[in-house]
Amino acid sequence: MIKEEPVKIFDLKNNVVKEGKAETLKELSNKLDNIEQKADEVYEKVKKKKRIIRKKKNN
Repeated sequence: MIKEEPVKIFDLKNNVVKEGKAETLKELSNKLDNIEQKADEVYEKVKKKKRIIRKKKNN
């Protein structure tokens, strides 16, 4: 006799996803959020450097 555990199902934006996949999607989403945050930080640093370079050229 094989005993199976019930599968939990989540509804994420009209897509039915099994529990294990939902956890993986959450982890990937968090990683993407971290990447986006780092990209924003780099963008701001580059923006500041460009301002400094423009000021030096004008002087």
